[in-house]
Amino acid sequence: MPNWCDNTAKIEGPVDLMYDLAHAIARDEMLSFMAPLPTNEWEYSTAVDVWGTKWDTGCSDGYMEHDIQDGIIEVNFQTAWGPPIQAYDKFLEKHPEVTITASYYEGGNNFGGMYEDGEEHHREDMPHSKTVYGKLIPYL
Repeated sequence: MPNWCDNTAKIEGPVDLMYDLAHAIARDEMLSFMAPLPTNEWEYSTAVDVWGTKWDTGCSDGYMEHDIQDGIIEVNFQTAWGPPIQAYDKFLEKHPEVTITASYYEGGNNFGGMYEDGEEHHREDMPHSKTVYGKLIPYL
């Protein structure tokens, strides 16, 4: 059983693309939609390389909720061991018209960070609260 990493993301883009992403989220396939695995079949090391985490957001005991309006998705979810930074990066490479602002906190290993449009700010040895750089992480 992994340590769960709490994530929140605000993803903005064309309404039709956000609509498709919202449907993928509802099917528990957010990361598969953002960064498809090369063979479309799960394999541990490939998933970690492509997504930054071993399971898609809906697998196992993870928690997810989302809301979409006007081309904006706000989503809270959990991933195994760490955030899906590689999936965000791959999605932005494919869709430069999209913006992603995200934060994450993994209390078991005491780290967290923020992500904004390809730039990650990671912090180790965080206090046992859901704050990053003095700010409360939204939605966590």
